[in-house]
Amino acid sequence: SGIQGVQSVSAQYNSVAQPLRNLGINSIKYAPEGPQTATLNVNTLLTNFLRQDAPVTSSEIMQNFTGDISFSGIVNHGTKNFIFTEGYMETYSATCSIGEIPQISTTSVIYGEFGTGTLANVPTDYYPSTLNIPSYSSMEINLDAFKTNRVNSFSVDIATPRLPLYAVGKDTPTGVIAGTPVE
Repeated sequence: SGIQGVQSVSAQYNSVAQPLRNLGINSIKYAPEGPQTATLNVNTLLTNFLRQDAPVTSSEIMQNFTGDISFSGIVNHGTKNFIFTEGYMETYSATCSIGEIPQISTTSVIYGEFGTGTLANVPTDYYPSTLNIPSYSSMEINLDAFKTNRVNSFSVDIATPRLPLYAVGKDTPTGVIAGTPVE
């Protein structure tokens, strides 16, 4: 699913390639000396839109990625497409206060492919031309028997550390489990 209201996207790629030095060979070749990973940071507004007659918020879409299942994606920037596979969300943060636009920030680690190109099976979502941003008057907190709409500010942070499991001879993990503790 696509995400509306993206304010910024940043990525960092950690290359661990080292030159191979062989006796009597003058050409330089490079090989990875460990897993290569990338980090993807996304900051977005907390938006809301109708999808098939049901309201959906950007926080619901992003929260779906905090689990154990990997996700792939594409970032469209003009004519360039930046793709990634096997991404796992490590941090999720939602904040709102009076006088501020609600925001969501995420950090994901990428263990698969990362670069330019095309990605198979990209959904084509319909997005309305207007961006609906919830206001502080539409915020409500429900905690068991306690319920209030008198909210000055809130912040929710979820941290899910990841532990990749590698097999000999593989450059991508054979599995990724959630580390502990999940905060």
